[in-house]
Amino acid sequence: MLPQDQIVRLGLESDVKIDAAVVEEIAIRKQAPSARKDTERYLAKSEHTVSQLRKFLLDKKYLEQVIEDTLEWAELSNLVDDERFASIFLRSHSDNSPMGTYRIRAELRRRGIKEGIIESVLEEHDDSKLSEILIRTVKNRYAHLDHDKAYRRAAGYLRRRGFNSDLIMMVLKSVFNDQERT
Repeated sequence: MLPQDQIVRLGLESDVKIDAAVVEEIAIRKQAPSARKDTERYLAKSEHTVSQLRKFLLDKKYLEQVIEDTLEWAELSNLVDDERFASIFLRSHSDNSPMGTYRIRAELRRRGIKEGIIESVLEEHDDSKLSEILIRTVKNRYAHLDHDKAYRRAAGYLRRRGFNSDLIMMVLKSVFNDQERT
């Protein structure tokens, strides 16, 4: 039931037919504060994309107009920013869990980042800077295996991580030529 002040403000009385637009306006006004609170809680946990936020709000069963208004508010308030998300994602997968350009592109697309943003963020990413990290990672992961098995597994690992074939070959040559000498 609507609070009495809203009934008076909307000019509603008993036995009065209510226009569908009025009902929708009431529903939007009623849902908007909850949608903003849910958005703030969701975005406080970690960085998300606009697409992820849209899905979150859809799952909460908010009206489409409420979702659009909330997304606009979140972007204007700088609570959600796809470019910032993509940049953070790229930095976080440079040292600890390195990914190649192909994999980063696929992961960002999967999260709803637009192609233009992906391209601009990938301009700062350089696979060749990762060679030292990858050499160290491959040595640590596969040094205990015999040469052929280690080579195959390392090549598969680097391919799955999305690195280009030139970088993969350079890392494999560096690691496995060093192993043969020792």
